[in-house]
Amino acid sequence: MGLSRFRGFIFLAFTLSFLVTASLIIFFALGYRYSLERGVFVYSGSITISSLPKTVDLEIDDKPVSADHYGILNETIHVTGLMPGEHTLTISAPGYSPWSKKVNIQSGVSSEYWNVILTRTDYPGVTLADTAGTTRIYPHPDSDLFALAKEHFNETSVVLYDRNTQSGREVFARNGTAFDFDAGENFEWSPNGKTILLPLLENGQRSYFLVATDGGTVEKLSDIVPGLVPTHVRWNSTDDEALLFLAQDSLYRFEITGSRTPVLLAQHIRAYEIADDFIYVMHSETGVISRFRNASNGENQTEITQPISTDFGAYPIVLDVYDEERMALLEQGGHKRLFAYNRAPRKNYGFQEIATGVESFQFSNDGKKLLFSSTNEIGVYFTREWDVQPRRAENETLQIARFSEPIANVSWSEDYEHILFTRGSTLKVVELDGRSGRMSSDIKSFVADPSQIFPLFSQNRLYIVVPGMDIDSIVFPEPQGLFGD
Repeated sequence: MGLSRFRGFIFLAFTLSFLVTASLIIFFALGYRYSLERGVFVYSGSITISSLPKTVDLEIDDKPVSADHYGILNETIHVTGLMPGEHTLTISAPGYSPWSKKVNIQSGVSSEYWNVILTRTDYPGVTLADTAGTTRIYPHPDSDLFALAKEHFNETSVVLYDRNTQSGREVFARNGTAFDFDAGENFEWSPNGKTILLPLLENGQRSYFLVATDGGTVEKLSDIVPGLVPTHVRWNSTDDEALLFLAQDSLYRFEITGSRTPVLLAQHIRAYEIADDFIYVMHSETGVISRFRNASNGENQTEITQPISTDFGAYPIVLDVYDEERMALLEQGGHKRLFAYNRAPRKNYGFQEIATGVESFQFSNDGKKLLFSSTNEIGVYFTREWDVQPRRAENETLQIARFSEPIANVSWSEDYEHILFTRGSTLKVVELDGRSGRMSSDIKSFVADPSQIFPLFSQNRLYIVVPGMDIDSIVFPEPQGLFGD
């Protein structure tokens, strides 16, 4: 009897031990961890990370996380079993500056960081030979050509530059003229890339020139539309050889070939924009924005917005249209007020003033964000809810960064979750994710303040124009292969 009782006791002990161990394993697999401080099991949380570069080292609370302890799914890193509370997450890689933030872990929730970019400690540059003296660059729509705007004493010139052969040829030169980039006027290639629209200041007045890229004719637009003084000249995106322009307060279409007779499209127009297959116009008398088919002669206009009650005075207005639901207006003078029009799925917010002192603005590629900047501040307005972390509400405005020193060259990065800008002679990048502060990193410094930073997303390359120097370029962000190579 004694032996049988002993065997029964052993069996019961092993059974209880198995049940306890199995329960602990199941609890662990389900994400529960034992808290010594609380003396109870706590449902753990996790972190999900998508980074550039893909291959990185992780530390949580200054302790390395072995690659054996996290999984890789859809090119993201997923670290499980983290106790709820505040932790310090550090992401690093050889040759890169580390990224670090405080992370608030919640029970049963994955804290997601989808857009982590580590900047290199050194970005090797590629110089475009014989490009010194360039003020701005404008890429051809379909080839490897740049139009280089150059200034030398009292002369302006345009050089067509092949990035592959690193050779150029001059197609325009004129004394007594100057570029006026501060007015928001830019070079524009025609849709077929055969003609450049060139705005210049000549004797203090703005003039527009049509420059044939084959080295042929150069024409002054006001000479071929007698009786009209063109302003706000743009290529018509649906026609390779047609321009749109304002004269007084009337909008015209002009064919650069054929009869060359301006066609009146609309009157009493303050500003206009081309988007999709429509021309959007802001009426000077009411502030209403309406639209009509690009191929029409201005008939059948459809009102898109209610009248704008704001008095803009005599200041020029820049209109940018993403679509009929999202637009922006910038007052180019006075307080430089920026207005956003947002007709969201749940509410029509109409036109709202979202910032003053604005120098530049730009929609993201999906229209969900509007980037704007002043001489020392960067902000973003959200037109739509952002459903992934960090979540943002529609009609929300965030201050991204503010500086005591002037900033310039503010533009989106390729992921539209980072913003590029220059502060003095240094090119920098700042993230939109404001949880526990925003990481701002230096990319590269130059011998002088850049006059232009031009992102060419198709190449993952930034082109940097520094006065008096050859054009430099760097790869940013770096393209990543399947395994982060």
